[in-house]
Amino acid sequence: MRLLLLIVSLLLTCAAKSLSQSFSLYLIGDCGEDMQPGPALQLLEFYLNKEDEHSAVIFLGDNSYPKGLFPPGSKKREESELKLHTQLDRVKQFFGSAVMIPGNHDWKKSNWGGLKQVQEEEKFVHYYWSDTSFHISNKKHCFLPQAGFPGPASLLLDSTLKIRLIAFDAQWWLQRQWFHKAGKEEGKSYRKMSDEFFIKLRSVMNEAESNHEQVILASHHPLLTAGEHGVRKTVPYILATYTPFIIFRPMGLNRLFRQDITSNSYGRLIDSLTGIINEHHNVIYVSGHDHNLQYFNGEHGNVFIVSGAGSKTNPFAKKPSSTPLWGNDDDTGFFHLKMNASGITDVKVFTPKKPDGEQVNLK
Repeated sequence: MRLLLLIVSLLLTCAAKSLSQSFSLYLIGDCGEDMQPGPALQLLEFYLNKEDEHSAVIFLGDNSYPKGLFPPGSKKREESELKLHTQLDRVKQFFGSAVMIPGNHDWKKSNWGGLKQVQEEEKFVHYYWSDTSFHISNKKHCFLPQAGFPGPASLLLDSTLKIRLIAFDAQWWLQRQWFHKAGKEEGKSYRKMSDEFFIKLRSVMNEAESNHEQVILASHHPLLTAGEHGVRKTVPYILATYTPFIIFRPMGLNRLFRQDITSNSYGRLIDSLTGIINEHHNVIYVSGHDHNLQYFNGEHGNVFIVSGAGSKTNPFAKKPSSTPLWGNDDDTGFFHLKMNASGITDVKVFTPKKPDGEQVNLK
């Protein structure tokens, strides 16, 4: 009897400790505009240096404008390296996890040779984070997904609170066209890889739910946005997509429109991803792409965040396809989520104008 009471007491103590323990998640994207860290990144570093190992920061793509990290020997190599350093140097003294994911600009702005460009960026980032002479060595500092593949790449950010990151690269679907290659496994077609991606994503999310894990699903491209990439179909888009003007595809016109959620390729991807997400509860989907700050509530307690104001801003669209619960298109900045074993407990947005944070009402 005493042994049983002791076991129950230990279990209750562990449960109480898990609930009292908090996890900090910082979300910032589209930071690659400046060669020196701007106000938002400086503010991010200030807060990261206060955190312990129960924390993480995700850099949500477009890490070096305008066309990612140029190859060695290029005249633009040094400039593109400096833009990556604005982010990498901010986590030198950070004890939590740091994850960088690619965006469409890291794929050479969707141009020919984008695959080599994004692979070069991954190589550079991993070399930086493996060189212990420059930073605190942390095995959870990584570039995901890898090799120009779509993912999904799964990483347990906190074993105590069971917080799992699942990262994928939406540009893999939007990049492929004509001679524009994306990463491909030997012996597999792109269609086969795409089918396997969704099977694996569903499997990983099902397993996470069975283990009572909090899922953070991260990609550069949003599923909901009120920004310029969320505008309704325009006349130029219709001409480039549905008429004989498709002869201009090799010039890249419809690759430009592919970055908008109303495009056919992007729309199909959104439908597939939303279908899987809506099978689950309390999923946190995080992204960048539009240069502003947005928070959406979805079905089943799912949350959608756009945090793409790391180095520049763009106004919301006049006729967006979606309207956020909360939004800011005036300031650079980033989201901060406070979490425990039960999910999100607090959301704030930090900007240079409001360095102490602005509370986001979750309802």
